[in-house]
Amino acid sequence: MKPEIKDLRAILTAMLIALCSFTSSSTAQYIQLEVQGGIDADEYITVAFRAIFDTNAPPDGVVPGSTITFNAIWAEMVDPSVTARVSPMVVGDEEIYEPATARLLYVETSNRYIVTAFIGGSPPVQFVVRDPIGRFTTDLPSLPPVLSWYDVDPSGPNAVIELQAEFSTTTWTPGDDNGGFIMSVRNVDGPPMPECIADLNNDGVLDFFDVSAYIQLYTNGCP
Repeated sequence: MKPEIKDLRAILTAMLIALCSFTSSSTAQYIQLEVQGGIDADEYITVAFRAIFDTNAPPDGVVPGSTITFNAIWAEMVDPSVTARVSPMVVGDEEIYEPATARLLYVETSNRYIVTAFIGGSPPVQFVVRDPIGRFTTDLPSLPPVLSWYDVDPSGPNAVIELQAEFSTTTWTPGDDNGGFIMSVRNVDGPPMPECIADLNNDGVLDFFDVSAYIQLYTNGCP
């Protein structure tokens, strides 16, 4: 017995709702923290890193009443040991991002969270927010997906944002216009997908048209 048209419509509608629900939940599952700026130490150091965290993942370490740690599932940064220069002026050079390791540590005793990023044995870079808006605790089952939690609370008694690198610190406090950095927090779909070199026409699909493009390149003498 064949299903009626209205039954097929109901099935397709249910599938569409399920797909939209999955897409919506997966979009809010990941957050990206990105920091860009500079620190004037003995030399001027460019600081740039971004890290993605899974807000459904459990913590990677907990000391009840003291600290809670979440590791990033993906991170990249500009190596600060490579960018150190005598002047903040950059002429002609493009900063190169490299795979990195990052984590977020919340310290309950001082109500601050610290995002640390580093490459291999290079000195780490730390971004610190004291008195965040969110009610972080060491009892969190996972990182909160609410972006406003990560902002600083201007009414906090110790409200300040710090950028630390190479034993030097740049700070910003609410109401001041100093500070040489910016941090953004946003929802993302997940870690960036690696580039697919077989997708020759860059349409996001591997099909006959990529084969045709390859044959055309080969015919034209492109190795």
